[in-house]
Amino acid sequence: MDNSFVKNLLISTFLWIVFVALCDGLEKLLLISIFLAIPLLLFLVPTIKRDGSDSRYHSFLMGYHPYVAFTMGLSFIFPSGGMISGILSIPWAIYMSSIAGYGIRRLMERGWHVLEENAIDLGLIYAAIGGISLSTYSFGGSLLHYSGQMLLLTAAHFHFASIFTPVFMGLVGRLLCVDKKSNNLYRWTTFGMIISPFFVGIGIYTNHTVEIIAVLIYTICLFIYSYFILIHISKTIERLTIRLVLQSSAVIVVLTIILSVVYSLSNLLGTSWLSIDQMIWYHGGSNALGFVLVGLIGWVYIKPIENTSLYSLPQTNINGGKIIGKDFLDLHNLSVYKTQYAGLVDNFEKFARNDFFPTQIHPKIRSFYENTVLYDLAAQITWHRGFRFFSKLYKYWSTKIQQINLPTKSEAVIQVDSKIIGVCNEDQYWNKNLRAWIRTYKDTDQTMFLAVYSDYHQDNEQYLHITLPIPRWNLTGILRLEHGADLALQITSLPRRGRKGDEGIYLMIKGFSLRLPLNEHFLIWVDEYGRLQATHRMWLFGIKLLNIEYEISGKYVN
Repeated sequence: MDNSFVKNLLISTFLWIVFVALCDGLEKLLLISIFLAIPLLLFLVPTIKRDGSDSRYHSFLMGYHPYVAFTMGLSFIFPSGGMISGILSIPWAIYMSSIAGYGIRRLMERGWHVLEENAIDLGLIYAAIGGISLSTYSFGGSLLHYSGQMLLLTAAHFHFASIFTPVFMGLVGRLLCVDKKSNNLYRWTTFGMIISPFFVGIGIYTNHTVEIIAVLIYTICLFIYSYFILIHISKTIERLTIRLVLQSSAVIVVLTIILSVVYSLSNLLGTSWLSIDQMIWYHGGSNALGFVLVGLIGWVYIKPIENTSLYSLPQTNINGGKIIGKDFLDLHNLSVYKTQYAGLVDNFEKFARNDFFPTQIHPKIRSFYENTVLYDLAAQITWHRGFRFFSKLYKYWSTKIQQINLPTKSEAVIQVDSKIIGVCNEDQYWNKNLRAWIRTYKDTDQTMFLAVYSDYHQDNEQYLHITLPIPRWNLTGILRLEHGADLALQITSLPRRGRKGDEGIYLMIKGFSLRLPLNEHFLIWVDEYGRLQATHRMWLFGIKLLNIEYEISGKYVN
């Protein structure tokens, strides 16, 4: 462990002991999360970049925790509803909201397709509700008609169960083998674990039936989590004590669920044998100490890491101005004419891997990518029905900036001119071998696309890296090559099920990449007449956005 983390944890533990002696009631349970559980949680979810460094955001959260936890502990000493108690709780509300911001940042940078990390992110995001509700309680206010003890119980729920159950499920996913038959069960359980705390809150505020259904889903998910721990995860842990720690945590959460069911049934039958205060301590205390804290100790020892790092992806840092257009590179002194490139890639063999064999791609397709300047293109663009109104708004913007400039109607085949020029970019450290493919419409000379091509290697795969400058930033497609039928080639940003890779479409901001809900797929093939064809499909939020059909032919030479 990092020395600074150990030091801060020791300080937090000492402060926890002090404030436990000074506080009463439910606040004592909340102190477990405030001083112990939250720093252990943050220790488990660093954002490790590809150079091995941690993000500054995560380092900030780790470093300042003891100070804001101390102010929250002081807040509990003063009577709730007083100005002093409320003011002292503000730093904690801000801190928990910052943890939520950290979860949002992770989610935005990586995207929605890595389920186990999404579960962790959503757990972090729920922290904001816990911090805000606790601060509201300290001020003596109300939140969604809840106040006093009920608001404190809500804060406790969002300091323990709502945060840690999705996070624990995400940590399970980091260890589960994706080839196991339990993978589908894991996906559905994780999804249920993510959404159920949210719908419990909605149900409490709006509809009791929704609340009951959400609680039922949540309960089933906790049982399945315990099943994963006891049956699958325990087998991967060599040290007996740690195995017993995690198993104990899983058993305790099952017992607390059974206790809740028995308590509810006894109330319905009018034979209540526990008061509400006793139930809070038996159920809440067991969850806080047994499920969360004991579980965290086991997880901290194992510390499963992300299966892949999608932070700090390669960037060209070629960002656009107000107008892009075909002369953009010349105007920004990025063009290199002394270096001549014939194609979008120099050698197709570099993309070979254990499931992709360039020799099994049709020679005409390979020739097009290695000798692109020898080919003419014609294109036909079709917007799908649901996006035709959007396409008119988009057309105004794309015509103005002269980038990704596509017609709005399904017109006849449009002839396209293209050229490739070298690109010099001092900011790019990972690949100096850049070239731009500039496509313009023959009849109007307007720019269709200006795209900077390169490639890079990561985790035994060679990716195609395409940068399209837009005002202030750039759009980057990181694409994976795959086989198609009959020696065809597929180039796609669509994520693979089970495996994690870099492929995707990103909005690149210096030092940060935002995974967009946008995907594209190219299919390049040779038809029965020996003609080279290509189809470019795009989706937005999984909905078909547009198609571009290309006819590719060799240039006529006089």
